[in-house]
Amino acid sequence: MTIRLGRWTAELYQRAIYITRGPNPDCRHCRGEGGIEVGHRMTDSGDIDYDTDVCGCWDPAGFRIPLWRRSRRNQAVPF
Repeated sequence: MTIRLGRWTAELYQRAIYITRGPNPDCRHCRGEGGIEVGHRMTDSGDIDYDTDVCGCWDPAGFRIPLWRRSRRNQAVPF
């Protein structure tokens, strides 16, 4: 189950809730894309390969809230 509020995303799993924040759409460095160009190099075929890094406005790792284990007692009773 996933819930999105603006640039925040909360994902619910059986044992934890993962909360991440997306890139800032008003960021002047990455223009809301989350990555910035830190350099480039020429490949052997003559094409340009751009090196990117994560912008400071975005934390793709987020954080995790562990949940307690659910008890297995009385699972047959729906109440």
